[in-house]
This record gives sequence, structure tokens and C-alpha cells, in this order.
Amino acid sequence: MTLFEHTQQRIRLTRDGRTFLSEARAFLRHASRLESLVRRLGKGDEGGYVSAIWKPRCTQAYCLVH
Repeated sequence: MTLFEHTQQRIRLTRDGRTFLSEARAFLRHASRLESLVRRLGKGDEGGYVSAIWKPRCTQAYCLVH
């Protein structure tokens, strides 16, 4: 898969690159919503208890919801 087209004057996204970028942005928005949910659960705002390990600026969280 080619994400970029290169010329001497510019670099631009290919069709695959635009599709990948769109999906990556959606993935990051979802990760942000999950992080907010885990924080609320950890505070008891959502009626549950959460043990979680978060890695800074990472899109993966390992959670155990009780």
C-alpha cells in the first residue's frame, strides 16, 4: 500500500493514504472516548470500579472492569 506520492516539489496523500488517515483519526477519537470512560468508571461515575494501566500517549489501555 502506498500512502504518499512524492515529487520534487511536494508530497501528497494517495487515495489509500486519505482512507488510512480518516480511519486513523476515527481510531484516535474512539481511544479518547475510551480513556474518558475509564476515568469516569474509576471515579465511580458510571456505577463500576476499574483497575487500569495507562501508558502515556498510547492508544492501548489494559482494563479490568469489576
